Amino acid sequence: RLKKSNSDMKAVELIGPTGVGKTTTVAKLAANAIREGKKTAIINLDTFRIGAVEQVRIYSRILGIPLAVVSSGKELKSTMVRFAETRDVIFIDTTGRNPRDQRYIDSLSEISESDVPFEMHLLISANSDDEAMIEAYRYYRKLPVNYIAFTKIDEAVRFGSIYNLLITYKKPVAYITTGQNVPNDIEFARVDRLANLILKKEAYQCFLRVF
Repeated sequence: RLKKSNSDMKAVELIGPTGVGKTTTVAKLAANAIREGKKTAIINLDTFRIGAVEQVRIYSRILGIPLAVVSSGKELKSTMVRFAETRDVIFIDTTGRNPRDQRYIDSLSEISESDVPFEMHLLISANSDDEAMIEAYRYYRKLPVNYIAFTKIDEAVRFGSIYNLLITYKKPVAYITTGQNVPNDIEFARVDRLANLILKKEAYQCFLRVF
């Protein structure tokens, strides 16, 4: 299944394991929203005050959009409400932590108490094997995840693990990312593209040539 348009969506929270590319993906999504003429903002949820927000600061500066760094669920919810008054869409970047840490999972779930309509996207690296993908999904399954997105398609050798995960959990796919370039290396999911990637690696080169 693929992501369906949601006109009520106001905020998008990206979650996932450390190093999966959440911050870069936030920047790509924000840049594409700006291209569509939407007023955009970014929130960085740094619950444990790790302070690793410099990259997202740089992106927000380049894109010319406001950034708020928050450290609690309460602060996140109030900031979402504030931004929602003047912004069409809000992208929420979350600091990577060990998903076995229940405090971390609890902090991510607090968005569900917000009055602002939202989506939660779980990012999973495409270069992971079956076991790693399933493990990543299971860690976050208690959260209100709406969509899966696969990152690092360009680094993957095989794509069968993507099929296995989707057929097992039947979550719709929002998009895939194919590199580090902002805003270009992101593609919103289509059945034919995903089928080509899953069936054979060679199709990826065709995929790149088309775009």
